Amino acid sequence: MKKGNMYVIGIIVILVLVVGGSFFITKLFDDDNKCKGNCENKNKVDESTKSSIVAITSTGETMESMMATGLGNCSYLYIYDTKTLTGKFVESNGLTAEGHVGIVVAEQLIEEKIDVLITGSVGKISYDILKPANKKILNTEKRTIAEIVDDYKVNQTKKFQEQE
Repeated sequence: MKKGNMYVIGIIVILVLVVGGSFFITKLFDDDNKCKGNCENKNKVDESTKSSIVAITSTGETMESMMATGLGNCSYLYIYDTKTLTGKFVESNGLTAEGHVGIVVAEQLIEEKIDVLITGSVGKISYDILKPANKKILNTEKRTIAEIVDDYKVNQTKKFQEQE
C-alpha cells in the first residue's frame, strides 16, 4: 500500500471517530433527542398513567354484587385505584343517615378523594356537591361491580355516559 493511501485512510478513520464521537455525545446529552414524534408535547403528562380513584355504588361487598342505581340506595362503595389496580369495599355512610342520604354519600366520596363516580344516577343536590369538587360522574346500566371495573379498565366509553 502506498504512503499516500495510508494517509487518506488515516484521515478517514480520524473523521469517523470525531464525527461519530460528537454524534454519540450529542445523542447522549441532548434532551430534545429523547423525544420521539411531536417534541413540543414532551413535557405534558400522559393522562393514561395518571392515577384515578373510582367509586362505584354497590348493593353488596363482593365483586359479584350489583351496582346500586343511585347514591341514596347504595349499601357499599367500591373504591378502585386505576394505578395500582386494587380496590376495596367501604360501607356507605348513607346506611345510618337520616334525611338526604345522597348528600351524606356525596360528602363521603369527597372524603375518600375519589376522581370518578360510576352509578345509575345522581340527584340534583348530590350533583351540586360533587361537580364543584371536580368529580366526574358517569352513569351506566345496572350490572356487577366486576363487569363495571373490567369495562372501565379497557376504556369501554360507550358503556358510560357522563352526567351533566
